[in-house]
Amino acid sequence: MSGTSKGNKQNLVQKLSTQTKDGLKIENQRLCKILNDLKKKYKVTYDVIQQLDQEYEQSKDNMVLRYPQLKQMIRQATTDHVIQQAEAPKIPKHKGVKDLFHSTEGTTQVQQPVASKSSSFLQTCKQFAGKSDDSSYEMKTVTRNLSDMHKKEIEEDNRNKEHMISVYENKFLRAHNRLTKLKQEFIASKEDLPPLRYKKLKEMIKTVTKDEKLKPE
Repeated sequence: MSGTSKGNKQNLVQKLSTQTKDGLKIENQRLCKILNDLKKKYKVTYDVIQQLDQEYEQSKDNMVLRYPQLKQMIRQATTDHVIQQAEAPKIPKHKGVKDLFHSTEGTTQVQQPVASKSSSFLQTCKQFAGKSDDSSYEMKTVTRNLSDMHKKEIEEDNRNKEHMISVYENKFLRAHNRLTKLKQEFIASKEDLPPLRYKKLKEMIKTVTKDEKLKPE
């Protein structure tokens, strides 16, 4: 079978798997879990940026010690661990309905609580954000809300989730690039005399902390 034929067959399988309302519901919960995971992981990275911003503002109160403080702030915000955490997680590939029902991953996705705010149902999902839920009551509530939605509403909700997933993937990329560049510029600034370097350090930090596009949705 040629690569093109194989690709067309895979696309057809994916399309068929989400044509029914049940398929759309499973896809909805899959997307909800992915989005929730992305938000949680991105918060870890954004917390570092917020901490950098807070420490930068606090350092204004002590101009004598500010130069070494700025250097320490940047070192802490650009460790290998922090930069690695800022890399966008790999998004699980789409599975057909049959695969989801017969895989451990699929079962987990159906049972996991969901969280987001892209649309009406995403707002409902938000009630369960951050919980590791084994409660049959909460799962029944999520399932009932999905069941109450029309097929087109679920389709629209899925598109909203897919959009938000893309938004967070871009935020990860932007944050990773910002922090990587901050580290590179910090190392390069070691060649400058203290007065010039002090000025550069302030600008480096503000470039990261004042980037509005890094804020979580």
